[in-house]
Amino acid sequence: MDPQELLHAFSALGVTPIDRADPFRGAFYLPELQDTQDFLIRRMAQAAPAFLGNDYAFCRPALRNPNLLQELAEVLDVFIQPAVSARMFALNPSGTVPPPVPTLMDLYLTILDPDDATYLNDRNNFLALYPITQAAVARLTQNFQQNILSACKNIVKDGPLIQKFFSADYPSLQLRSLAQIESTGSDFHKGGKQVLILRFSIFWQPPGGFPRYTSLRLVYKPSDVEVDCLIVGNSAAINAVAPNFMAESLVEIFNALCVQQKAKLPDALPLPTYKILPVERMKTQPAGNPPFNHVPDFYGYIEYLAYEQPSGLSLFNYYASGASDCVIYRKVPEKPIITKFYQQLGQLTALACTFSLKDLHIQNVRVRGYQPYFIDLEISLGEFIQEAAGTSLLGGLFPGINGFKFSETVVVVVPPAHSGTFETLGLSGKAKPAQNRLYKLTSARHLVDVEPFSLLGGLSDGLTILANAPANRFDAWWTRVDAVLVRDLPYATQVLQTLRGAIFLGRRVAQQLLATITQVVGIQFAGDKASYVVGAPPTYLALAPGVSDTDFQNLDLPIFYRRVDQVNIVDARGNQVPVPSAEVGRDDYYAAPLLTDLKNQLNAISGPGNRDALDRRIAALQGQVRQDLNLKNAPTAAQFSFTAL
Repeated sequence: MDPQELLHAFSALGVTPIDRADPFRGAFYLPELQDTQDFLIRRMAQAAPAFLGNDYAFCRPALRNPNLLQELAEVLDVFIQPAVSARMFALNPSGTVPPPVPTLMDLYLTILDPDDATYLNDRNNFLALYPITQAAVARLTQNFQQNILSACKNIVKDGPLIQKFFSADYPSLQLRSLAQIESTGSDFHKGGKQVLILRFSIFWQPPGGFPRYTSLRLVYKPSDVEVDCLIVGNSAAINAVAPNFMAESLVEIFNALCVQQKAKLPDALPLPTYKILPVERMKTQPAGNPPFNHVPDFYGYIEYLAYEQPSGLSLFNYYASGASDCVIYRKVPEKPIITKFYQQLGQLTALACTFSLKDLHIQNVRVRGYQPYFIDLEISLGEFIQEAAGTSLLGGLFPGINGFKFSETVVVVVPPAHSGTFETLGLSGKAKPAQNRLYKLTSARHLVDVEPFSLLGGLSDGLTILANAPANRFDAWWTRVDAVLVRDLPYATQVLQTLRGAIFLGRRVAQQLLATITQVVGIQFAGDKASYVVGAPPTYLALAPGVSDTDFQNLDLPIFYRRVDQVNIVDARGNQVPVPSAEVGRDDYYAAPLLTDLKNQLNAISGPGNRDALDRRIAALQGQVRQDLNLKNAPTAAQFSFTAL
């Protein structure tokens, strides 16, 4: 297969080569793209229940949209890099001048015979030299296909439920077809499953208006989203399709308290909620010391929080390359928007620190209508957050709301000057500007710095609102969240990503996969076990031999869950993580149920008799926020001065 034939093959798939500087490396994963196209177009149309059967017609537009193959190519491109790089070093022994294979194109022509009849053999023989890359390419492709199939089966089944759920917004709603499935680029979990963005072609008719044919976007999340719904959900929306699902979400309780205390806290503002539809969830499973065997099958839908052009603005303010809800346009007063945004974000920080809402980095805060929304709240209701940094709102290993860019891994061509005398491939972090910040449009798009006084004021108001709630105001909510499923985070996501990278993206690609997993994970486990302090949660057991091997084989990041009323954790397949009592000194992963601690911490600052405790809590958190803002502020912005506070 020569370069021209490869480009023609990519064009037939509707896929653009990932790297214009090195378009030919797609030859190493072209067979997987072609197989996936066959899977999406032909095999998925086969008879149910294994495939979609008659329901295929509803999903056909999305499954034939080449964006799916493009997304798979982007994933495979990263994981093919180590093998290509390793082969260049193997064929160019150190000190050989001139190098036998000086360019990447020479490598491809050396490995891949231009004769189409032998191309697949040549490609397979190359991958066989690198078992880890070979396993990665095969597993990623299989998981990608099965994730799309599983999602489509659920989407078709849930069509009537989705129509009912959104009927208040779209009267007489009819889902005509699934027009597009888009990957969010989220981490792989539970056998390669990812969060997907769905776009439906729909029909609806406003009362007394003309019929409309438009589109509806929705997020499909292959995990239990009940806790998200109970924290930030719109109770009226979920109760319309699941009567008596809940009385109020946590944010709705907060908003009611905010209204009641408005006279004393005039700057306090209600917080936005949104529509969340849990389908398969822990709460519907049999009671007891529970059977977690259905954990891999949990899923639900979330309203897509679109970045939309603010209403009432003229077309002259439209900024095509910006996310409109994040951009303050020239004719809109800046200060009220900025003040409101950070006041609300401060109040949300108070909720996060009180109810243990974690992992709220910049990609888990959305902006719509110039208001902040928390998403992906499954890491909640855990250990009490002593310091504001525990929420990740102000950064850490991943940018927070004071970040302005995050890094995306891409493959780059490394010129000879860096490798010696020949080209090779490497991985690089590509900086992408964060959308989930406020920007303003003057003659160009500029980042709006965090407004510290509104943020700190909102934090104070939020804690005060919670502390001044009537006695027992949260009791019904605490009862409702009992037994829901939450994620446990024994290791930060970045640590697990590093381990996966050491397995699949380093120089071990010529080794056997299972042996490499044992080696890499074993080193981390042994080090963390050696540094374990008796009495602390034995988080290192999440990487004990055999516990996370299946996840890493799948290229998943290991993921762990617990029922909020229980103390032991399970893995992504519902298997309990063993805790050897002889080694740790107790049978439970944690010393006590964590909800009790959260309730006690809230009670400790509540009521007129605990005013001093509330003031100390506000002062401590505000001090931490001040410090984090100054340490992690955007490099182009001046340090904040808090002398006016």
